[in-house]
Amino acid sequence: MNQCELVMSNSTLLNSLNATDFDLVLADPTVMCGELIATKMGVPFVYNVRTLPAELHFSLSQTPMPLSYVPMINTEFSDKMNLFERTLNMITYAYQTIGVRAGLSMMDSIVHKYIDSNRSFLDIVSQSSMWLIRTDFAFEYPRPLMPNVKFIGGFHCQEAEPIKDENLLDWINEAKDGIIVFSMVRSMHKSKAEVIAAALARLPQRVIWRYDGEMPDSLGANTKTMDWIPQNELMGHAKTKLFISHCTNGLYQAIYHGIPVVGVPLLVDQFDNMLRVTKRGAGVTLDITTLTSDELYETVSRVIADYTFAENAQRMSRIHRDKAMTPLESAVFWIEYTIRTKGAYHLRPAAHNLYWYQYLMLDSLALIAAVLYLLYRYLPTTLKFIFSSSLRPKMKTE
Repeated sequence: MNQCELVMSNSTLLNSLNATDFDLVLADPTVMCGELIATKMGVPFVYNVRTLPAELHFSLSQTPMPLSYVPMINTEFSDKMNLFERTLNMITYAYQTIGVRAGLSMMDSIVHKYIDSNRSFLDIVSQSSMWLIRTDFAFEYPRPLMPNVKFIGGFHCQEAEPIKDENLLDWINEAKDGIIVFSMVRSMHKSKAEVIAAALARLPQRVIWRYDGEMPDSLGANTKTMDWIPQNELMGHAKTKLFISHCTNGLYQAIYHGIPVVGVPLLVDQFDNMLRVTKRGAGVTLDITTLTSDELYETVSRVIADYTFAENAQRMSRIHRDKAMTPLESAVFWIEYTIRTKGAYHLRPAAHNLYWYQYLMLDSLALIAAVLYLLYRYLPTTLKFIFSSSLRPKMKTE
């Protein structure tokens, strides 16, 4: 918030941006200010986002979110929920929405000061021309989407190039039982590293571990630690059998190359990410807080030995790749499309212009209820009056 205040108050910077005649701002809603700069410059903006609490990236794009089968972040629910899970999912949505919207309302003061005193920050966020969301239906559960919401998950993935490090390549080629790629946090507490290293040392495969923390004493001869690894090249190598990860961007490289995953999620959406993989039979999740050396060894051995994990991972890969455009091509196309159409506002649903009670049809339901009440209350009396009036003259004639 303070950084955004500094940017919006810097007239020299804003004038410089205006002078460059930008066509569009590519923003990230987790780093607030891009949308305000775009609004100040009078140009459309496109969001590029992985996920937000309360599925805010969907609700602010007016995408329907049936809570009966769309799980909220951090619930670790699938799209097939029982009564208890659906109820908890609804409660989670409510408190996440209240909390996030209350937090974002703190940006209103900047909007009032530099943009428009009659608008809120969320009102500006909802004006996004396009939402590019870094997920994919090979991975995500089926759900409704609006025409200005596009999935670009795996846009950073590509075919693997040959490994250029000859020493590393020779080390891999000598691995008779294949290799395992292990990429989590760059360092960890030595006690946890000892647990992991001891398990890896027992494996027949060779392991490439991205790690630059304190070296564990139990590190085996089959394990090579590196502070940086050519991950995409390793994932696409024919000898790669498994990927061990905390389930962030590398997960899409595993999906792209059809590699099964042993996930050790640590925070935020990583647990939900790995749940989607396990539901598709392409991996197994472990709990870092209770992880033992035996558990890690047995899980890795099982996933490699049971070829159904590899088959399911390859199936996910085929689905992910089977597109008219790659995710990167799609992202580029929709950004350029937004520029060509001056904001792609024709793709924005009219729901943006409705009050919440109109969107939920509560006013229509109230009208129907009022009409039914009036009919119930006055129709019998009216009919009685009409019929009594029509029969009275006939009785006099007789």
